Amino acid sequence: YRFFTVEAVLLNLKGPTKIINRTDDPIFESEMSYEEGGDIPNVVFSCGTVVINKKVFIYYGGADKVVGVAIIKIEELINVFK
Repeated sequence: YRFFTVEAVLLNLKGPTKIINRTDDPIFESEMSYEEGGDIPNVVFSCGTVVINKKVFIYYGGADKVVGVAIIKIEELINVFK
């Protein structure tokens, strides 16, 4: 069972309060042993996101025990919305 996962939302550039699309399923969830076991098991939560050289870096906390970074190419993330 996954308590917290990371999903994505595509917002209107000129009106960011308008949602264009959102993922149906998580784009990131606990799967590594250090995310599944800890003070609060099976939890990942986003702490911040940056885009560098067409890659999205999602900094996250896992199991209330570790800090990590997940990386996805921006075009792969955009394809999730298709």
